[in-house]
Amino acid sequence: MDGSPPPPFISSALTTLPDEWRNLDIDHLCGFLSNPAKFLLEKRLGVYLQEQEAISEEKENFDLNALDKYLVGQNLVTKALSGDDLKDVFLSERARGQLPHGNVGAVLCQEMAVDAEMFADKTKFQGKGGRLDSLDVELKIAAFNLFGKLSDIYDHGLLRFRYANTKSKDLLSTWIYHLALCTIKDGKYPKRSLFIGKDVVFEFDSVNNPIELLDNILNMYWKGLSEPIHFFSETSCVYAQKILKKNQTHQTALAAAQQRWQGSDFSVGESQNPYYDLLFRNIDPLDDAFKQLSEEIFHPLLSHCEKK
Repeated sequence: MDGSPPPPFISSALTTLPDEWRNLDIDHLCGFLSNPAKFLLEKRLGVYLQEQEAISEEKENFDLNALDKYLVGQNLVTKALSGDDLKDVFLSERARGQLPHGNVGAVLCQEMAVDAEMFADKTKFQGKGGRLDSLDVELKIAAFNLFGKLSDIYDHGLLRFRYANTKSKDLLSTWIYHLALCTIKDGKYPKRSLFIGKDVVFEFDSVNNPIELLDNILNMYWKGLSEPIHFFSETSCVYAQKILKKNQTHQTALAAAQQRWQGSDFSVGESQNPYYDLLFRNIDPLDDAFKQLSEEIFHPLLSHCEKK
């Protein structure tokens, strides 16, 4: 034992994939952007790691863990938007063992119903206007075939929501859907998209070169199927925001990104995600490749995105 750090988990590029991997749906691409390291390990190597609850910071002091609360809440909002009676939803969730019994469960149900209905009302307000038909999208982009369904489109724009505080992955997934929407030639469909979180609403405006931007993302996807790429949804967003929105220097932006990556006594760093930890342990991945990818992906997104 010489005390030197162990070699990286993936030290050289994996074998090239068949062209079938160039055919992918929009959700597939969104999943990749959310966590390229996880995508690589699971899809290419079959490595599945135990993750902490993705929304543990929203945990409340009652007998329902944060992930269950989020899933139940998301279901409640979806049902409320469809006009369903939330009492029926609670009875169904309780029958499945998702909710605590007794007075604790009753109080929890009442609180969640009020909150879910308020969130649904906010979502309905943002999506006011006539609802348009869903669209099946099939895009031939260089060597790739990207396909999927665009639903929840209204006169005022495509509407996406998540019953949680907004994450960078929400902006990235909405961006992919928005770029697909901007390729539609039918003039009755708006070139505008909205993401609604519990904390904020983001609006995306029209993009003139959606195919070019999707091509850049797809090329990153293809590279990320063979080797770990230095793109991290939260940390990369912090870096790009500091430069584009705050007009700060690259050095200052990198320092802020390092803090988001490493974490502190008060926040969990993105590097502690088990997939990132496995691939980048004993490595500082916030290098020139990180800077380039962060700006390449987030600069056009942030340039077309406004917090409302």
